[in-house]
Amino acid sequence: MARLHAALPGYEFAVDTRPVSRNPHEMLCSEADAALYLPFGPLQPEIERLPILHNTFYLIVSPEHPLTGRSTLALADLAGQQLFYEPLYQEMVDLAVVQPGLPFSAPSWHMVENYECVYNDLLAGRGMFLCPMKYPAFPAAWYLPLQLPLPDTCLLTLRDDPRPEIQRLREVFTAVYASRAKLLGEE
Repeated sequence: MARLHAALPGYEFAVDTRPVSRNPHEMLCSEADAALYLPFGPLQPEIERLPILHNTFYLIVSPEHPLTGRSTLALADLAGQQLFYEPLYQEMVDLAVVQPGLPFSAPSWHMVENYECVYNDLLAGRGMFLCPMKYPAFPAAWYLPLQLPLPDTCLLTLRDDPRPEIQRLREVFTAVYASRAKLLGEE
């Protein structure tokens, strides 16, 4: 937000963290100038879709877990495993459970309020926790990337929006997320 304020002095910004409506075009025409969105399906042609963040999901796996020591995990590796996730990531779980190649003995998915609810289970190796980034609550070695074909998070704006501030907004978001990726070593 600081970079947006610096790039567009005098403009007011409001952030709304509610999910993007089912009709992003309508939302951009009436409620917002831009939206961060994980597009699982096609978008209307009037919408410009600017990829700004490559998504990788991780599974937190303690040293006590039988799958520890791997460099990455595929869905097929998760047969019979217990996986925990927060409600915010239901869409990722929905995507995971319909992927081809999922073993007959599929993982058992459990929605929990947060990792603290299952912290002792995780420490004891009785489950894994799905998360979109590495948090300091666990050692970096406990995070294993999950091979899941997630779309990139995109900045959505109206394609033919003539306002120069919208182009500036696109530039700022691209720069901010590019520097974030460098800091996290994702490039």
